[in-house]
Amino acid sequence: MWDSRLVEYWRSYVPPCRPSRFELDLCKSELHKIREAVGDRAPRLLVLGSTNEYRDLGFEERCEIVVADNSKAFHEAISEDRRYKNSHEIVYVVAWEDMNFDCEFDMVVGDLVVGNVAPERVADFVDNVHKSLRPSGTFITKSFFFDQSRQGPLLAAFHRFENCFRHEDPFPYLAYQLTLAAMDPKTHMLEFGEMFKLVRQAHEDGVVSTKTYERYLELGWHKGGKIQFHVMPIQHWEDLLNRFFSSYTISYAPYAWAHDYPIYCAYKRHPA
Repeated sequence: MWDSRLVEYWRSYVPPCRPSRFELDLCKSELHKIREAVGDRAPRLLVLGSTNEYRDLGFEERCEIVVADNSKAFHEAISEDRRYKNSHEIVYVVAWEDMNFDCEFDMVVGDLVVGNVAPERVADFVDNVHKSLRPSGTFITKSFFFDQSRQGPLLAAFHRFENCFRHEDPFPYLAYQLTLAAMDPKTHMLEFGEMFKLVRQAHEDGVVSTKTYERYLELGWHKGGKIQFHVMPIQHWEDLLNRFFSSYTISYAPYAWAHDYPIYCAYKRHPA
């Protein structure tokens, strides 16, 4: 699914499909708490996927960095974009739901990882993350979760963007409502190409500007790729966190579009 051909398009993505500055600062704050607990030992960080922002942060924070990614080709291609080319990492080519780590990491971070796990394997994935953490470990992640209370008409979202935010990037402002409008309501699976069809139709109808439409061409959704993403119901997700972790907190970035993207810090053992 994620191969080297996607890297060029991936360079056009911005938050919420990449970690925001707020998320990196949150991760840094949690790492500092961990460092107070472990003393002089370098925190051990597991990055799910090849997210360069988290890998660079791990280098800045002098962590031992381990990367788990099931696509060697994508990992090698996207790694060219790292800020710190001399960062030493251990890389495992493995599906997250098949990981077999045992109490090895102080922190696990993964951006949008839940949506890239098959629905029937999400519980296995969360269990594996829990097992991989040391007793005082923390799991930080966000994703696109289905929250019916946040669902609204896509047409209204288009109008709101064009009327209030048209000088900004449409991607973060429209991503969530596009996701909910394009996903299969029975399976909660999303194909990226379906989102592009909605934008294209809105452009043809004169609802969104050419400038907005052309921004979506940069993402490659119109190329016919069959990338699928699981938009997990938020209550199911939180039920899993309650099942495997002792507690969790939810944070939101302070951006106008960020209220649809909860950031979870799940603790293997409730912090003192």
